[in-house]
Amino acid sequence: MRNFIDLLERTNPQSAEGMKQKLATVESAKQELQRQVGRDGSLAVAQRCTDPKFVKGMSNALAGLMTPLMFQNAMNEECSDSYNRIQAPMQ
Repeated sequence: MRNFIDLLERTNPQSAEGMKQKLATVESAKQELQRQVGRDGSLAVAQRCTDPKFVKGMSNALAGLMTPLMFQNAMNEECSDSYNRIQAPMQ
């Protein structure tokens, strides 16, 4: 992801800023999940993560990150396959 942002900074600075913000949001969410696991335990967090509203929001956030990568052909096959496996049950 960092390499893609570096490329965007040179070719499309406005898009690079948007991707940086999206990546920062993902990092923040990751830290929040880790904090909640420490506080509430992994089972409680896993149960909350199955809520349909949460799943839809995370699916949309992931699509927002991955769509620009797809349009720029910046995803390798492994990344693309992983993304498709994550999104398939949600569609």
